[in-house]
Amino acid sequence: MNKFRLSVSVLLILFMNFYFVYGFGKNNVRVKNFKYNICSTKHFDIYYYDECKNILSFVIDSLENAYDDITKKMGVEIKQKIPFFLYIGHNDFEQNNVVYVGEATGGVTEAFKSRFTIPYLGSKSYFNSVVRHEFTHVCQFAILFAGWWKTPSLMKSIIYPHWLLEGLAVYSESNFDTTEQDVLLRDTVIKSSDTGTQSKNDLISITHLHNFNHLKPHQVELAYNESGALIAYLVDEYGWDKVMEILRLYKNRFDATSVLKDTIGIDPFTLDRKFQESIKEHYTLSISSNETLDEPEKYGKKITKSEIYNVFNSNPRFLPDDTKIVYITDKRGFYELIMQEINSGNTISLVNENNFDEIETINSGGGLSVTSDGRYIVFVGEKSKKDYLYIYDLSINKLKRIKTPLEIIFSATVSPDGKKIFFSGMDDCIVYIYSIDIDGKNPVKLIEASNFISGIAVSSDNKFLVYSQETESDTEPMVFKRDLMYYDIDKSSATKLLDIPGGKFQPSLSPDNKTVIFVLGADLFTVDIGTNSVKRLTKSICGCFNPTFSNDGKKIAFASFRNGEKHIYIGEQDNFINEYDIKKSTEPENYETKETTGTEHSNPVNNKPENKKSVTESEKNKFISETRPYRLNFSTDLFFPFLYWSSLEGTDIMMYWQLSDLTGNHTVYLGAEYIQNRLIKYETLDYVFAYIYKGLRPDLFIAASKRNKYEGTGFYVPERINLIGCIYPLSRYNRIELALESKEEMGFIGITDFLNVRSLAVDINKKEDFVLANFIRDTTTGKYLETTSGSRLGIFSQFAINSFGTDVIYQNIIFHIHNFIPLKNEQTIASRIIFGKSIGKDRGIFDAIGYDRVRMSGTNIQNRYGTDIILTNFEWRFPISKDLNYYMWYFFPDFFFKSFYGILFLDTGLVWIDESKKNFLLTEYSNDYIYDGLKGTSNKPELNNLLYCFGISFRFNTFVLQSYTLSMNFSWAYSPVNRQIGYHFFIGYLF
Repeated sequence: MNKFRLSVSVLLILFMNFYFVYGFGKNNVRVKNFKYNICSTKHFDIYYYDECKNILSFVIDSLENAYDDITKKMGVEIKQKIPFFLYIGHNDFEQNNVVYVGEATGGVTEAFKSRFTIPYLGSKSYFNSVVRHEFTHVCQFAILFAGWWKTPSLMKSIIYPHWLLEGLAVYSESNFDTTEQDVLLRDTVIKSSDTGTQSKNDLISITHLHNFNHLKPHQVELAYNESGALIAYLVDEYGWDKVMEILRLYKNRFDATSVLKDTIGIDPFTLDRKFQESIKEHYTLSISSNETLDEPEKYGKKITKSEIYNVFNSNPRFLPDDTKIVYITDKRGFYELIMQEINSGNTISLVNENNFDEIETINSGGGLSVTSDGRYIVFVGEKSKKDYLYIYDLSINKLKRIKTPLEIIFSATVSPDGKKIFFSGMDDCIVYIYSIDIDGKNPVKLIEASNFISGIAVSSDNKFLVYSQETESDTEPMVFKRDLMYYDIDKSSATKLLDIPGGKFQPSLSPDNKTVIFVLGADLFTVDIGTNSVKRLTKSICGCFNPTFSNDGKKIAFASFRNGEKHIYIGEQDNFINEYDIKKSTEPENYETKETTGTEHSNPVNNKPENKKSVTESEKNKFISETRPYRLNFSTDLFFPFLYWSSLEGTDIMMYWQLSDLTGNHTVYLGAEYIQNRLIKYETLDYVFAYIYKGLRPDLFIAASKRNKYEGTGFYVPERINLIGCIYPLSRYNRIELALESKEEMGFIGITDFLNVRSLAVDINKKEDFVLANFIRDTTTGKYLETTSGSRLGIFSQFAINSFGTDVIYQNIIFHIHNFIPLKNEQTIASRIIFGKSIGKDRGIFDAIGYDRVRMSGTNIQNRYGTDIILTNFEWRFPISKDLNYYMWYFFPDFFFKSFYGILFLDTGLVWIDESKKNFLLTEYSNDYIYDGLKGTSNKPELNNLLYCFGISFRFNTFVLQSYTLSMNFSWAYSPVNRQIGYHFFIGYLF
């Protein structure tokens, strides 16, 4: 009957996922309690809240247009209304409970209930693209997960390749902008002139695009674009019907080889080779047949440096004497503000992890500006799910946060005289430009608009603004472009600055206020404000962005994408091509570009939809007028039944059921197992129940379980556990955890020795009630897989209380302090200090030795256990192979080895026991192996009882099925205490 215990373990693992356990990590802070209404259209149930009302009509058009076009192309009919959740701004979007989203996520489709959710970020063009992207996933799920019982199909979803699912979704996007695709894919094909070697980020093999989770920093956008280009290649070579046949065949298949062989007659490796040949040929021919495209070094000197993993540096701005610049970088895995000396390259981090309590993230797309005297640096950041203006005062090295009338801020710039800040943002889906005094007083509304505004530049005399605004086409509905606008502050009037095709964004003014430099497509242009004459400055291989003039007007700083990275370049104006013939410098009239948003969705293929509205104005008005409030509505997410019967052994019936409401605020987990064992006349019913509520800032939960706890070979102790608690996030980095738990062991112990099957009833009745109270702070960061900077603090306390007949009384408290000091080339000095103390009648004991403590060997160490403990671990972590990238595709489940690290470590541990309790504990453990480790423990901390060891560990970071991280560690340790060598293997991270 050992197979029965396996099914019980499955239930308990599912339960423990929601059980109150110690741990670190960041928090998702919810500051809004969304009151949803439902607007039902022809094909959708739109879940929205009051701030969404002003955009609801446009959203209906966008959804219904996507439905008509994509269902027709994919041959899908969806009979039930599709739930769609609308949020305003990314901060609100991150607070949704439908599915977890990160800062770079543009939209998500969830398979359990075929829901999808998208934030409206102010850009209608971008929203249309993401709607089409995510609705394509809805149609895919309608094909792959069709049937009355979805659970088996959902469990198979891990085998569906992202190159197909995401590629189809990208192919369906409506923005038909090929610029981002060209930039990313051309970069993988064209050799870098400064090194003569292939680009750092080569095309990704199709076999490596099964899932995108394993990709390194800034490879995800390449993966989306490459997958979209792959679908375009398949359509061109084999036709759209073959692509849909591939998708449909996956419903009943498990591997790509059989699917591709039966549809297009080739295996994945052959497809990969042919596709890569096609991409390389296309971009090689496109360059040879057109004018020469230049490396960014032609226009300026690169002043930022590459790291092990790809880095994005952006928004360069000169300081007054033009010998220093400031910019935003993500070189350490988060956005920080850097000041750099141009000639020496020396850098100082101005805003970093030390400022996490004031600013949780810098908005790199919100711009960066500096006053003419160099005192103030202004940028946009986020704190507790709200955008703020931030001012860094270089004269006193202090950061200040300014609250504005807008919760969503797109971009900001400070006037050169340092008196005012001009910023654009959104409130109730209306876009505004405001001015505000540098001290945060006197906000004044300047502009109110219905379309996205970003990239504000202000003249040195505060007379006018130049900005980029999204505008709708006069001839085609639902088609948008980006124009440069000139706003006269005194006259309160806005006019279009120039009328040429293509999207124009990221404007910046020259010091004399006569010239605007901006980005068109992926290159730099200037326009003379007085004459409207336009010059092209660059013809770059992979694009130039974020341009700015030096204070003397002689130099231009810009960011350029190359070799998978964005770096800062500075060049004299004479270095640029300064071409006046604009007709040769722009794309055709239908060419449209989009500003890089930092989201994971891109738009690489020209798959233009029909530009029409699928619903009339009267229909929309009817839909909106018939909205209704959301009512609690539970439905099944997963349901697993299991039945086993044997005439010899007996019966095992198991069930797992997961339910939730549509908003994700309520989730219920139910599990049960009935066992009847004829051999030992044993019968039991185990169960698991858990409920989580996420409608408020804290997560509230309640759980109950009854099981037979395994205590050794054949020993089972019936145990009942009840739990109630909450997790309250104070910020993204700090939280409090509170819980009450009652645990009772009762009944009998079933014994099976597997040779002579028998049962033995032993009377035991042990009850334990305790309180858990934890404080956790975690500011750690890392670029990829490894933690390289920041710190952690954990205070974990557990108090067993005398209530309701409890038998156990104790108080435990444990302190964790972790620190990570970054060194060059992803090296890190990591340290951990643990202090633990247990008091009370039934105090526990701590073990100083183990793979996660002092990594020494030996069991008969007399000072190993104690009621008080101090542990320290010091490690030097260094990459041995920075880019291992070895894929075991021939093995199932496959392993994708990404990096190989070495770790030199020194561990120490010291335990002691209160003298009044030592004899009691020795008596209690007199017949236990722990006795030898207790008897030599002193009654106070003494250095001569210190346990310590040193050694080396090797860590392989890998991904299973390209989806789930797995860290494998092998350690060798020598301890002079007992002159023994210890070996350990463990999964995961020590700290």
